[in-house]
Amino acid sequence: MSRLRPIRSLWSRSNLRLNNDSPSVSMGSPPSDPITLAVIGCGQRGTNYAAYALDNPEICKVVAIADPRPKTRDIFTHNHKLDRTLVFNTWQELLMASAETIQTIGKRLADAVIVAVQDHMHCEVVLAFAAQGYHILCEKPMATSLRDCFDMEKAVKNAGIIFGMGHVLRYSPYSKALTEVVRSGQLGDLINAVHIEPVGYFHFSHSFVRGNWKKESESSFSLMTKSCQ
Repeated sequence: MSRLRPIRSLWSRSNLRLNNDSPSVSMGSPPSDPITLAVIGCGQRGTNYAAYALDNPEICKVVAIADPRPKTRDIFTHNHKLDRTLVFNTWQELLMASAETIQTIGKRLADAVIVAVQDHMHCEVVLAFAAQGYHILCEKPMATSLRDCFDMEKAVKNAGIIFGMGHVLRYSPYSKALTEVVRSGQLGDLINAVHIEPVGYFHFSHSFVRGNWKKESESSFSLMTKSCQ
């Protein structure tokens, strides 16, 4: 069966790379085999995260995707040269295929998943894939309710997996520069800070007035969904 492919555990490889007693692997060296990824949600964020795999094929590789939009799937499949049997319409289909491989050969479809679906879906997707032992990168915000955050934390701890949040702007050049200036003390003691989120009128109207985040009841308030970087 073409979707059945043996995959080494990311968790084992991560421990190996971080083990100073290992003579064969030095700190910071790339894995012997690329880490395999499944991308759930192939829009802007999923595409941007997956671009790392295109730039660094020796480190990681996208092997499976799930997205309900045909054109989006086709573009992503072409760019990453995916096996069509590992291209799914929904995350539930991907999860079922993964359960099948686990039952058949004891391996997941990939080492880790990138969760880049709509905010209110994060919890159910993370819980489902954590239960199968996937390591997870989840786009921000973590969830749209405290209850979901608690449930996700519990699932991640119980599964013993690596879980990361996509707070990418914390690592942007200007954010890092601002942090360095404040910590250096060049401006004296920090008394108060005002940080304005540069959303821009076009992005705000496109996304938070008529876009996917237009109603708080369907997502969350804009301060949470946009400014939690």
